[in-house]
Amino acid sequence: MRLSITIFVAVILLTMSAVAEDDSLTVYLDQGNLLMQKWKYQEATEVYKSALRFDSTSVKALKNLGIATAALGRQEKANRSFEQAYRIDPKDADVCNNLAAILSNMGRSQAAVKLYLEALALDTANALLLTNLGQEYLKLGLAGKALPVLRKAAELKPDKLLIAFLMANGFAASKVYDSAEFYYLKASGDKQSDPILLYRLGTVQRQLGKNKEAAANFARSLTLKPGQRDCAQMLGLTLLDLEKYDQATEHFRTAIEADSSYQPAWIGLGMSLALNNQTDEADKILKRLFATDSALGFQMLQLTARQRAKAKQSGD
Repeated sequence: MRLSITIFVAVILLTMSAVAEDDSLTVYLDQGNLLMQKWKYQEATEVYKSALRFDSTSVKALKNLGIATAALGRQEKANRSFEQAYRIDPKDADVCNNLAAILSNMGRSQAAVKLYLEALALDTANALLLTNLGQEYLKLGLAGKALPVLRKAAELKPDKLLIAFLMANGFAASKVYDSAEFYYLKASGDKQSDPILLYRLGTVQRQLGKNKEAAANFARSLTLKPGQRDCAQMLGLTLLDLEKYDQATEHFRTAIEADSSYQPAWIGLGMSLALNNQTDEADKILKRLFATDSALGFQMLQLTARQRAKAKQSGD
């Protein structure tokens, strides 16, 4: 399953209808739409430009030119087309959505939210607009605003996996981990084949104390996408809690291979070696950490002592 998250890109509507404004204009619009259906975006842009030579105020031509241009990765040019269409007809919900999507991709989330709200005022029961708005709120760290919007989108499209994934992200950000787990599982559908989803599912399961389930999902994520630093780190920490120190060592090393400057992985590696009574190797890591920053060395010592106490308590 491929999901658009964040690391997440807002969906752009493609309006394929062409109401006759002028016979020649209609012909060009139809030709452009056929090219878009065949993913011939460069050819489509030329046809839409020809349409605009017949009518420079054609919102349909401007809108579809923006979509074709965006598909070619030319965000600034697409933005200009959508802005021109918006100036001509600010009451077109598709134009508002498309312009908002481009602004979102350009990092202008506040402006994107304003336009999504304008679009929803024109089309209140549009699941795509609700999904895009909810996603934008999440980008801004506003999970409290995102979740009600996404719930409404889910009522309209209950089987849409992207909505479930975004709701899970909202609940995870709100630290409502049981609901986050429910929606990540729902988003996975029948197949758990998305490494990002599996990683996030593992993180909430770890928060819920479901370490075995979390470890399994981290491992699946790494199988699908090897070398993920954060996933390897989380798997290493989870294996420490499960007292599987050899395996934890392996995954901390994977995290270090992905990013040798990532100090939490060095701390984790030192801990796993110390807990596995590999004292000489653990001391080498400890010296390295103290040489980098004494606070890192003390952190390794404290966390190792805490982990030993936890293991002793679980064994009693």
